[in-house]
Amino acid sequence: MRDAMFLVRLVFKLAFSLLSLAFRLLGFLAKLAIGAFARRRARFEGALSVIDGDSLAVIHEGHRIKIRLFGIDAPEYDQPEGPAATACLRQLVDGETATIEPVDQDRYGRIVARVRMSDGTDLAQAMVRRGHALADTRYSRTYLADQNAAQRARVGAWSRQGIIDPSQWRSLRA
Repeated sequence: MRDAMFLVRLVFKLAFSLLSLAFRLLGFLAKLAIGAFARRRARFEGALSVIDGDSLAVIHEGHRIKIRLFGIDAPEYDQPEGPAATACLRQLVDGETATIEPVDQDRYGRIVARVRMSDGTDLAQAMVRRGHALADTRYSRTYLADQNAAQRARVGAWSRQGIIDPSQWRSLRA
């Protein structure tokens, strides 16, 4: 009886290990595919949905791809002004289709991209101009003038307490 129980446990452990390995392999292959896609830097279109103030998901050729807006950093959802940033991006996107131009891939496997709506609106620029995101000068100075204008005009978060730098917020929580 003991030998039978030992064998059952062994079989379950082996099955669980194989299943775990299969999921890890699938995740790895998905990251490779997304990385290759980002490296090609081919523009593509897709219907957008909002994840947070600077992240989107797009359905392209039947795949859900996570996108990080290039050149900005928006407050985290649990940070002051985070829900407002997410709501602003949701209002801008509202299920529309956009053109995505990959620039890079981040350490989380997301495609970092410039995203333009069908009317030509640059989503990252719109978020900064509305005072719901910071120009991320670690990677680009493209939106710095827009950030300064939003601060002077006291729009969005700048009409209240301003934006705590999201990278500092994340480091305090780590």
